[in-house]
Amino acid sequence: MRLGTFDIPEVRLYPNAVNDVKKVIESKVSEIGHTDLAKLWKYARPNTGSFYRRLNALLHYRLLESGGTRGRFRVTQLAKDLYHPHDEGHRKQLYKQAVMNIDLWKELYNRVGKNPPESIYVNLKELTGAEPSEIEKVEKEIRKWYLDDIALVPEEIMQQQEPPKHLSSTVRDNTSLQSMSASQTTNPDSFGTLTIQGIGSIDITPDTIDLAELALQRFKNRYAKKEEERSTDNQAKGFSE
Repeated sequence: MRLGTFDIPEVRLYPNAVNDVKKVIESKVSEIGHTDLAKLWKYARPNTGSFYRRLNALLHYRLLESGGTRGRFRVTQLAKDLYHPHDEGHRKQLYKQAVMNIDLWKELYNRVGKNPPESIYVNLKELTGAEPSEIEKVEKEIRKWYLDDIALVPEEIMQQQEPPKHLSSTVRDNTSLQSMSASQTTNPDSFGTLTIQGIGSIDITPDTIDLAELALQRFKNRYAKKEEERSTDNQAKGFSE
């Protein structure tokens, strides 16, 4: 989901995303493509909205990153550490890192902590700059997602200022970021945003360009099918006349 300039994973970190990347780790492959990833998650093909949402979530939490070969992905150091944390305290630190990789969660935490008010409309409006009608549709859902993710991390760990010891190679240093307006929080690596109904929005960066291409291919296939159905209907009408 995209709201204003912010991307929000529609799959929660735990247990969903953690279990999804666990399957990739246990497959013992150095890199994995879309087709093999779909099979690993029990999809016949990598062309469903559900598949894209799960893959998108792993990229946003930074549990997966682009591999050395185009169209392939590899697990990050963060994901590997979550698979084998030193102890429970270390696991919570890693959860914090993954949760704070979601820019909107970071901004909301700076404003409302772990106990947001019943309505976060004003906060979402000020942070994202999205249209009021758009915010009203997703406000309750976003609040629930935020609470689900932030609940994984105890308050004392959230308050710790030192950076995590283990960082993925793709994680940018965001420690100096302050609360900003929506126009200031745009991903500097972004080429733009691809939005397709039924799939969602993808912030196009070097890490997600392959995912965007796959989403476009799915759209082309769906469009071609509709055109074929329309042509068949027209032919049927012609015969009936």
